[in-house]
Amino acid sequence: MDINSVIAGLDNLFAEKKMKEVESYLNEHLDKAKEEKDYGAVLTILNEQIGYYRSISRKADSLKAFQEAKEYIKIMQLQGTEHEATTLLNGATALRAAQKYQEAMREYIRVEEIYQNTIDSKDYRFAGLYNNMSLLYSALEQYREAIEKLRQALQVLQTLKHSEIEQAITYTNIALNYSKLSQKEEMNTALNAALKLFEEYADNKDAHYAAALSGLAAAYFEMGDFIKAAKTYRKVCEDIRSYFGENISYAVSLENLAVVYRAMGDLEQAEILVRQAERIRRELQ
Repeated sequence: MDINSVIAGLDNLFAEKKMKEVESYLNEHLDKAKEEKDYGAVLTILNEQIGYYRSISRKADSLKAFQEAKEYIKIMQLQGTEHEATTLLNGATALRAAQKYQEAMREYIRVEEIYQNTIDSKDYRFAGLYNNMSLLYSALEQYREAIEKLRQALQVLQTLKHSEIEQAITYTNIALNYSKLSQKEEMNTALNAALKLFEEYADNKDAHYAAALSGLAAAYFEMGDFIKAAKTYRKVCEDIRSYFGENISYAVSLENLAVVYRAMGDLEQAEILVRQAERIRRELQ
């Protein structure tokens, strides 16, 4: 199987925002790869399924694909390789999304061990790992540990060219964790660093930019700038709906926007947003 062609076709579906066609496309090619016993292609497609199902909030399907991918890691004897690390990182993020935090932490730690033995310490993948670990620590309300991981990610990013937007996102996340610790001075310092980078380097955005905007909106809210927070959350909602449809992240963003409207005294608009979010959550159950 020409896996590069398969991935190119998948990228086209995402580019054309044909999200409803992705599942059948992946299943069709997964079945074909299994028939051909092209285990490398099978593993690649399973990893795509993990990410796809996670993005549309089908957590059980995402974890099912992860478990199957781990079986193929064993079949192909890829334990301890970068291929295993890629799969475990993908799966750990799915576990975190499913609130299986301890399982996710074990996988992240295993990824770090593999990376330390296989790739350069300044490799971009370390930054991605540390950012993911920081999100898990934040979910566990271990904010100082989250900041430490974000600082590690930043150290890697600052050695890499054209990583300014990633640095800005990292500074934004640092600011949010400082806000949880009520360390306003540190929060403002990190936020100002993020804003400076965003203003200087942000141009065309991709689907992942919504996550950065969400962090920025939360930081605006913490600073009491409700107008900018509302404007930014509205953009977050637009981007998520455009790329992924009305998934859990979209519902959460609507709820975040509702909190901002309440803070501004617009209770009617806040209630409309909450009802929209509740409808989406019911439909996804």
